[in-house]
Amino acid sequence: MRFFIFLAAAFALSACKQNVELPSLISPYRIDIQQGNVVTQEMVSKLKVGMTRSQVRFVLGSPLVTDMFHSDRWDYVYTMQKQGKPEERRRLTVIFDGDKLATLEGDVVLSDKALEPPPAPKAPSTITISSEPKPTPKEEAAKAAAAKAEAAKAAAAKAEAAKAEEEKAEAAKAEAAKAEAAKAEAAKAAAAKAEAGKAEAAKAEAAKASATKAEAAKADAAKADATKAEAENAEADKADAATADTAKADAAKADAAKTDAAKADATKVDPAKADAAAADEKKDPPKRGTFGRMLDKIGF
Repeated sequence: MRFFIFLAAAFALSACKQNVELPSLISPYRIDIQQGNVVTQEMVSKLKVGMTRSQVRFVLGSPLVTDMFHSDRWDYVYTMQKQGKPEERRRLTVIFDGDKLATLEGDVVLSDKALEPPPAPKAPSTITISSEPKPTPKEEAAKAAAAKAEAAKAAAAKAEAAKAEEEKAEAAKAEAAKAEAAKAEAAKAAAAKAEAGKAEAAKAEAAKASATKAEAAKADAAKADATKAEAENAEADKADAATADTAKADAAKADAAKTDAAKADATKVDPAKADAAAADEKKDPPKRGTFGRMLDKIGF
């Protein structure tokens, strides 16, 4: 069975190889190739004389080709290649006067008459007699193919330039995003540092307030202790004074008791003398005081 299959495949390959008309009938599928800027009639209808570059860019998009030596000229090129159909090409040239839109040129229908370029001056009619032979159709075709190749080459160069510009713009955008991210990180770090500084300052203030409070409590305790010591000292002084007063009173009492006892003894020993003394005292009271009278009674 495998042998028959191999044999049939070999016959098929040999038949395909011998038939020269088969490749023209069967061709591989090719996708539609679209390149450049898609510019529609609706987009062109929105353009007005005097619009700024940013407004034109907003309507048509970024130009495919920009020439640094002709900054007032933007070229929009569009190509569409479909299988089995001739290549479709469109071109639109936007010309500025400073920063304002002046005219449009290319394969579009202008809705604003002010955008139409001024007509070129007519050259005087002259009759020229050419001595060169008329080119053959083959030469004309070769010349057209060469012009087409040059145009394709120029379009490819413009596309490469546009691609390079886009890559450059993307790189610049990435660098700007990176710089913004770095700036945001720096701002975030600065904010975190400021928050940490604030927290440290608050902590220091709290510690200072606690220390001040502790010092105040300590001073109040010392003051209370001093007041207590003063009160205790006052109480001790008061107690000492009371003790001294008591001792003094006891001494006075003892002296009075002694005096009374001596007086009683003197009275008992010499009643007559006492009576005489009493009589004398009545007659002539002594002027020496209580102590002198006591001495007189004793016999001094």
